[in-house]
Parts: sequence; structure tokens; C-alpha cells
Amino acid sequence: MYLGLLDRLQRHGCLSESEERKASMSEQLNAPLGAPPYQRGCLNHRSILQIVVQIAGLCRVINLIMGSFIHGRGKLDGCSFCSRNAFRNAIKEAAIAQHFELRIIKSDLIRYFAKCASEGCPWRIRAVKLSNAPTFTIRSLEGTHTCGRNAHDGHHQASIDWIVSFIDERLRSDINYKPKDILHDIYKQYGIKISYKQAWRAKERGLAAIYGSSEDGYCLLPAYCEQIKRTNPGSVAKVFTTGADNRFHGLFVSFYGSICGFLNGCLPIVGLGGIQLKSKYLGTLLSATSFDADGGLFPLAFGIADVENDESWM
Repeated sequence: MYLGLLDRLQRHGCLSESEERKASMSEQLNAPLGAPPYQRGCLNHRSILQIVVQIAGLCRVINLIMGSFIHGRGKLDGCSFCSRNAFRNAIKEAAIAQHFELRIIKSDLIRYFAKCASEGCPWRIRAVKLSNAPTFTIRSLEGTHTCGRNAHDGHHQASIDWIVSFIDERLRSDINYKPKDILHDIYKQYGIKISYKQAWRAKERGLAAIYGSSEDGYCLLPAYCEQIKRTNPGSVAKVFTTGADNRFHGLFVSFYGSICGFLNGCLPIVGLGGIQLKSKYLGTLLSATSFDADGGLFPLAFGIADVENDESWM
């Protein structure tokens, strides 16, 4: 639990910890209870306190901010964040979680001033950057919310970047995470509604950040074909381009193992098929298959073309 929480906070730039420290903590926390003290890392009062401080540091500040949103409580004057982005992320999380809109009066590299977006509500917060350090510190947190919750459906702070950070972990484990599921999860956790378009754009941006964009993938295809021919001598792999800017037009791949298998162990029958792709740039996936000695399908070659016609098969 400790390492998982630290990883989440580190992705937001709020905590920093060396790999050696994480490994040490992992050994201490995961050692069996019956292990001798030296194996358990001697979790004395000091080391336990260090763990609690590292976990609770940002969470305490966010909770105080959230309390101040509702009741005007929270002695936050002087509370510090490791960077400007860490401070902004904490404010954004608190505003979204408590359904209050923020109106940012001033925000630059050295200062941040915001107040409640509701007219007449006295709540406001000021923070500044410390000199000769990236640390941001809260100078004042004033007023009590008198407006009630002023964000009931959507939320201006729930930007595409915020949604990307929310779905990042789930998207890494499930590439088929659907926009409608993103809508459901955000509403379940925060009680706010976002549009389907926002969820879709956030998923596309998240996938591009994790796996690269479609455009980057097309640019890598020539190098991929060269690697196929280098590591599988006798294979056929070629990218077809068109126009002066060498735009992608088609792809053909047949591995040497498939060629030998067809010539030496398959029936002299070739089946052709095509299926339309539903990716960003569409196209048609073409495949050539045969039958092995057991009557099973044997892949011979595959390719990508704009449409399935006589020219693309040739």
C-alpha cells in the first residue's frame, strides 16, 4: 500500500524518492512477521515515523485544503509543495472533489492567486514561489465558503490533462478502457459529469503518451521492415509510399518461416481475405492463408492497403 501510494504521488510530481530507498522500504514492509529483526529492517519508531510522514505529507495538505473549502478551516499558512505543478495539482484535486469552481486571478511561475468562482463568496488562496528554490508555499487561505457547492455537473478544473492523469494507471493495464467507463468512474469517484468527447480525447492522449502516436508508428514501419529482413533472412517486408512527402500507401510482410512451411508442408491452396480497419487512418488488412497437414489454417502473408481490390492484391 505504501509503495503504491508513493508511486501515485510521484506521478503528480509531489514526492521524490530514490529507487534504493523504495527497495529498502519494500524489503522492510514485505518481510514476514516472524523474521529476525535484521531481516525485517528493524522498523523502529524512527523508521515508522519516516514512512508516516512521507505518506501523509501531501494527503494531509489536500485534506486541510478540502476542509477549508467547506468550513473555512485549515491552518495552511506556510505549507509548502515541492513544485508549482504539485501545488496546482493539489488545489485542482481538492476543488474537483468538493465541487467548487475556482476563478484564477493570477498564475505565473512565481505566484498563484485564486478565489471561489461564486459571486460574493469570500474564500480565496494565495501562494508564492520561494526564492532560489522550486518550492511553492501557501501565504494565506482566507474566508469561509458561503456559496454551497457551485459545480454540480461538469467542472472547469476537470481538464483533459486531469482526466489523463486519472485514467493513466487503468489505461496501462487495460488498453480497451472505454470512454463510457471513464465517464462512469469519474462520476462514481467525484460526482461530476464530463462529456463523452472529453473522455475519448483523454483516452487518445493517454494512449499516445504511453505507446506513442499513430503518426510515430507509421514513421517506424520502414525500420521495422528492415529489422524483419535482418533477423529473419529470406523474409519479404516492404512499405509502399506515395506522393512527394512519401505518405504511407501500403505494407506487405511474409516471414521466411511461413514461406518454407507453405512450400514444404501445406496443401497447394491459398485463401485470400480482407477486413476493414477501424483505427484513426482506416484501411484494409489483407491476409493470405493455407492449410497445413492437419487441416489447420497456416498464415502465409499479410498486408495493409487502402481498399481491397485487384490492384492491392497484386
